[in-house]
Amino acid sequence: MKRATTWILVLAMALMLLAGCQQTPEESKAPNESTVTENDNWKIAVMTSTVTQGEEAYRAGEMVAEQYKGHVTHVTYPDNFTTEQEVALSTLLSLAADPDVKAILVSGAPAGFSAMFDKVKEKRPDMLIWAGSPSDDISVAAAAADICFDIDIVQQGYQLAQAAKDMGCETVVHYSFPRHMAVEKLLARRNAMEERCKELNITFVDATTPDPTSDSGTTGTQQFVLEDVPKMIQKYGKNTAFFGTNQAQVEPMIKTVLENGGYFLMPNDPSPFIGFASALGIEVPDEYQGDTAYMEKAISDKLAAQNLTGHAGNWNVSLQMLNLQVGAYYAQMYIKGETQGLFDADAFNKAMVAVAGEGVSIRANSDASGNELSNYMLILADYMTY
Repeated sequence: MKRATTWILVLAMALMLLAGCQQTPEESKAPNESTVTENDNWKIAVMTSTVTQGEEAYRAGEMVAEQYKGHVTHVTYPDNFTTEQEVALSTLLSLAADPDVKAILVSGAPAGFSAMFDKVKEKRPDMLIWAGSPSDDISVAAAAADICFDIDIVQQGYQLAQAAKDMGCETVVHYSFPRHMAVEKLLARRNAMEERCKELNITFVDATTPDPTSDSGTTGTQQFVLEDVPKMIQKYGKNTAFFGTNQAQVEPMIKTVLENGGYFLMPNDPSPFIGFASALGIEVPDEYQGDTAYMEKAISDKLAAQNLTGHAGNWNVSLQMLNLQVGAYYAQMYIKGETQGLFDADAFNKAMVAVAGEGVSIRANSDASGNELSNYMLILADYMTY
């Protein structure tokens, strides 16, 4: 009798699995687990930079593809985006031509993507478009995308200057180049940093590196940083903090800043996975790829071994990981009819809490005239030092 009962239970469990039982987002025990079944045909397209221009974004795309296995198409836009926009547009239109693709998530959308989103919407007005850290004018980006996801960049500028003060620094060096300083939000962060530095009696220094998309490429940018940082420290002293607006600057900056006893504020896209491992010689086992706590400890241990504790900082979350994970979570909510249309602020907040918990502040952006852009979501996380 016991044996018969056991087989009945096993059969019942098997039938439940075959029926494709699933959890709703509210029932999910782990926020980073997919809430969909393998029987659904829907797809989410994720577009990131290549591993050359932004490894963090690329790896985040890979992780989301693994997380929602069978439902995510991961593609990249060209390294030289400014001269190859037609390639990116062709890729977007190809994705839009697939009726199973219900959402497109773009990470680090370069200037020009908003016009491409308009082209997609002409063919697929139902397509959810999520623009992560768009470089177009904020009003243009908010009009073209259904949701924009970005750093609360002005507050980040104030945060960085305050961090430099708390580190005991007397000078802040801000590395960028003309193309980035033509981007409204990047200029706003730079201006906020300078403003707060003046209030804190910190010398603010503008420094220009080669543009990694120019003829000199990423190699030229990195070589310049390796040669220029020691000159800056020699000129302004070791109590100098450094920040750059492009990922290509990060690894050589961390390496040479710390070798010369300076201070590194954070990667342009806050994350422990950008630049630190290569610059500090950290080997990350496969089982710890994407593990924030592991990386934070590894970085802290490396700095402590060099008597440089407190010489580098960061957010306590990864921006790129957060962007695509929250985007994918929101997208599958939209696809399943659990949002009020393409943009739903309450659903966005629910997705953020499901992925990141309660520790990230969120507010809507505003244009130059003070008009609220309700679908342009700004986030700010806590600052930490290693």
